[in-house]
Amino acid sequence: MRIYFAAPYTNLAIKKEGAEYGWTPDDFNKWLENTTDRIEEMGHEITIPHRDYHGWGKTFPPLRELFMAQYKKITDETDLLLAYIGDPQSGGVCIEIGYAIRSGIPVIIIKRPEEKITLLAHGLNSISKCEIVEFESDEDLIKKLKRRLTKY
Repeated sequence: MRIYFAAPYTNLAIKKEGAEYGWTPDDFNKWLENTTDRIEEMGHEITIPHRDYHGWGKTFPPLRELFMAQYKKITDETDLLLAYIGDPQSGGVCIEIGYAIRSGIPVIIIKRPEEKITLLAHGLNSISKCEIVEFESDEDLIKKLKRRLTKY
């Protein structure tokens, strides 16, 4: 299955010299990389902008090109959108969820118990297949995703 993993960037970006719009912290990138690797080990093809468009914070494509590439990837080449909205919530991830919902692409929103997400996310399933998965740990997340990804 082709999965697009949407995760916060701007909310977490650290300003650094030579980084046009900053890059995300190493610990967050490690979590994303570990989660992505585990999903790929399940046999899925996964696109994650932090790696595939930003080289884990080392490349900064022009924003117009970046947005068009992400939009096309989600709407034309994705079977499922996996979304980590974060807390505070990422406006960019919410937009990516909107692309998927509008295109009829199933969405799995992942969150930790202490993280709040907009109430609107709870109603998305009335428009398109969307579920919210709460996880306690990295292992719990992988276990829950393994079960759910077999349904799609």
